[in-house]
Amino acid sequence: MKTIKGKSKGKKLLSIVLITFVTTCGVLVILGIVAEDYSRDPVSATPQPTLTELPSFNPEEWDLTFLDSLQYEWVEMAGEEDETSLMTRVLMGVELQNRSEAAGMIVRNSFTLLDAAGEALGTYQMSPYTPLPSKTVEPGERLQGDILFEIPGASLRLEDLSLVFQILYAGRMQELHKSAPQPSELRRLDLRQAIAEGLVDIEVFGESLESMDIRLKPKLEPELELTYEVTILPGTMFLAPTGSLQNMVVRYGHSVMVRPIYELSLDLEFDLDISVACANMHLDGPEGGEVYTMSMDEPQEDMTKLLAEPSFLSQNFRIQQFAIWTITDNPARDSYVRLGTFGIGSGPSDEEIGLIKQMFTNAGIPLDAYQALK
Repeated sequence: MKTIKGKSKGKKLLSIVLITFVTTCGVLVILGIVAEDYSRDPVSATPQPTLTELPSFNPEEWDLTFLDSLQYEWVEMAGEEDETSLMTRVLMGVELQNRSEAAGMIVRNSFTLLDAAGEALGTYQMSPYTPLPSKTVEPGERLQGDILFEIPGASLRLEDLSLVFQILYAGRMQELHKSAPQPSELRRLDLRQAIAEGLVDIEVFGESLESMDIRLKPKLEPELELTYEVTILPGTMFLAPTGSLQNMVVRYGHSVMVRPIYELSLDLEFDLDISVACANMHLDGPEGGEVYTMSMDEPQEDMTKLLAEPSFLSQNFRIQQFAIWTITDNPARDSYVRLGTFGIGSGPSDEEIGLIKQMFTNAGIPLDAYQALK
């Protein structure tokens, strides 16, 4: 019985081996037939994914058009000592049209302004009006918006400059070059004139002996398309709400551009921090939050001369304040209110009076009209 069982098990094992061998051979034959068929007819094979190559970048298919081009100057404040620097802003309204067959992307800081020697000039800033948006520009799409540059100094000819405009296309930055246009005509208004013509409303709040907060809101109508500049001139006077507070006089001019060109915003408002000085020596200074009004009178002639004098602009606030009080209060040499910190102060020293005399002389202001300078 044991011998018979052993022979039966051997036969089963042999059958399994034979079946496995036959199956394997069959699979190999089928694979061979498929491979031979594929080699004879590659079209019938399963298609493989391929990359679609974008057309090469052609700058002629990207139209960059200047709608207008404006430049204006202003004094920038910096530092605790009221350091100032004269700056120029170049504001360009542009239209970009993609006439190519592929999309490209505008990213922030895609713009560079070049001088006549091809050197980068100033820094690109986000326009506070209607900035050209950072986005993908699809084929056939057209965009409008502003680009803005800030450039140190005032000696600038816009027509000598050129603009480099970068577009992210097929993973690489591509460049468009365009000569800057002639500057557009810009209507310039003193703040008093803008108020008188009903173009703007303002709110004025005291902050300190040296600064005031002015909120300027243009009166815009939906159909209005007008760009103009409003300037708060040096010497502009803001009147105190009570007789115990000093009036305040603007030390440095400040300009804003009212530009309802592309997407008109009826909520447009400018919040300006204006450098001022006290104009009534013996009264209290603002502590913050007091509501002032603007005088519609022309600035005093000698004050205008003083505030335009370069040597005045370069002085610290203490000397500037004593110089302004010399005109507004005309004190005797030893009658100035003391200036200092934490309640400790002094009147102008002989050296400071000498500096003020030199300022007045440089500005063409007669010394004999002021007691402390005779």
